[in-house]
Amino acid sequence: MLRALRSRSAGWVAKTLLLLLIASFAVWGIGDVFRSVTQANVAEVGDREISQQEFRQGFDNALRQAASQLGRQPTPAEGRMLGLDRQVLGEMMAEAALDQTARQMKLNVTDETVVDSVRDDPSFAPGGTFDVDRFRRVLAANGLSEAAFVDLQRDFLRRRQIIEGLASDVRAPRPMLEAAHHYTNEKRSISYLTVGTSALGEVALPDETALRAFFEERKAAFRAPEYRKLTLLPLSPGALANPSTVSEEDLRKRYEEQQSRFAQAERRTIDQLRFGSTEEAAAAKQSLASGKSFEDLVAEQGQTVEAISLGTLRRNEVIDPAVAEAAFSLAEGAVSGPVAGSFGPALVRVRAIEGGTTRPFDDVRQELATEIANERAQADVGSKHDAIEEDRLGGLTLSEIASKQGLEVQTVEAVDAEGRGTDGNTVSLPQADGLLQQAFEAEVGLENEALRTPGNGYLWYEVADVTPSRDRTFEEARARVEEAWRNEETAKRLAAKASDIVKKLTDGAPLADVAAEEKLTVETAAGLTREQGAGDLGRVVATQVFATPVNGFGEVQGNQENTRIVFQVTGSEVPPFDPESEAAKQMAGRLSVMMEGDLATTYVLQRQNELGSSIDQTALNAALGGSAEAY
Repeated sequence: MLRALRSRSAGWVAKTLLLLLIASFAVWGIGDVFRSVTQANVAEVGDREISQQEFRQGFDNALRQAASQLGRQPTPAEGRMLGLDRQVLGEMMAEAALDQTARQMKLNVTDETVVDSVRDDPSFAPGGTFDVDRFRRVLAANGLSEAAFVDLQRDFLRRRQIIEGLASDVRAPRPMLEAAHHYTNEKRSISYLTVGTSALGEVALPDETALRAFFEERKAAFRAPEYRKLTLLPLSPGALANPSTVSEEDLRKRYEEQQSRFAQAERRTIDQLRFGSTEEAAAAKQSLASGKSFEDLVAEQGQTVEAISLGTLRRNEVIDPAVAEAAFSLAEGAVSGPVAGSFGPALVRVRAIEGGTTRPFDDVRQELATEIANERAQADVGSKHDAIEEDRLGGLTLSEIASKQGLEVQTVEAVDAEGRGTDGNTVSLPQADGLLQQAFEAEVGLENEALRTPGNGYLWYEVADVTPSRDRTFEEARARVEEAWRNEETAKRLAAKASDIVKKLTDGAPLADVAAEEKLTVETAAGLTREQGAGDLGRVVATQVFATPVNGFGEVQGNQENTRIVFQVTGSEVPPFDPESEAAKQMAGRLSVMMEGDLATTYVLQRQNELGSSIDQTALNAALGGSAEAY
């Protein structure tokens, strides 16, 4: 709980936690951290034991917090893929080391400091003022008394003293800032050739013996995946809705109630010519009566009609209320008198008017019928869901339930874990990602929990059959083998061709001459950056360009399939370094945080080694459900 609260805090709290987080990951780099631990604790640091229950609670909290970023709570398996288990245990071990260090240093925090830190915590002061009721509700929801929370906060503040004393106010030296500036802002120019398959000629298949040998060496790559046959029963408002049951009276009532929804408001093309004073605007208006055109007035102001046009807008799209009022009270082609606009006196002209339109009832009849039917069906989804669950308890299959409940069941004959059928094409599935993950963890013939689908729907599924993964024969895989051989051979020949061209250039041949000899075109690109490249030359190309000295040559895989880029670095530019610029200050701040993190990481690792740290892999696996891999 405390971890969740602090993650929302600002200032030194967030900064300190960032440093601790960096340190928490570093614990996994200790080579001999895994030793036998006699008790069933997940880890020990000095005399501090981290129990399975304590770790599991922290891991569960981390899963709940991750839900806000993912839009759903990840499963424990997904949490491990995200590294949440390492993060949680690393933080616990780092805190344990710092708590013991604080005791050895005899650090303390006054009651007044603890109280102030709680009062200043944004988690308890959403409006800027400490909310006692909110404080108590949060503590109660997490099973903490005020005394227990204060003890946790006091421990946190002691740890903060250590980290701030060690790493506070670390500043990056100027040489580091200049190096970072050079690295970040350097731009390079190149001349290059694109070597494609046209430079290779035909890539003919080898004889049968060589092709079979290629297959045998890579047999696992051609293995047929496991396929599963699925029975699906979707339930949604749309499946229950019957637009034909919506009466004419209800349709017309909805149309009248929401007529503005089907109306297209009038639009006007508006010009706004501003003047320095109301008197100037009035004089200009008077000159129009004497025969001067509006275009003449625009020219006299040193403007063009395009420059003073506000565009073709609806009334609510005109920002200035005075201009809107004037523009939508004029006839087409008319010019207003002086308007006291937000940006000064102006004359407003309506150059053109597009009349408003309304979609007729007959055009939207079916749309309204479907909409009303879906709304009414929303209430039926819950009762239909309960009826289906009762049928499942009664032992009916999904096919039998669909027939009984008037729904349609779907059968997927074969799909692999990637969502492809036996022909290699993607199979159309509802809720594909979630369904495939769950279906490939389910047992054949067993009931499974329904998946929730968008729009207040449900999806039941059963695994009807499993076709195990198997090795394909050469005859079955022949087309795939031929394609794989051609792709691999083409890549080898392209790389060899590109290397030959680089050697010619390195030996002194001019780029233009080599291009002519190879019947290739010399192209140029400027402004390549490390992060983005430039134009069609992406980051992969840019990485190799920046690894090559100026005037040097190199080659790299092109952005397009079956291409290689041969290049010469022709220039490098770095803007002057200005330590007072906003960019330089931001860079200095980022580097300082990184340096503080390095210091904190090193210190915590040292303390854990001095105190003695160990992780019990067996206990950790048990806390994670027995399915964790060894770290």
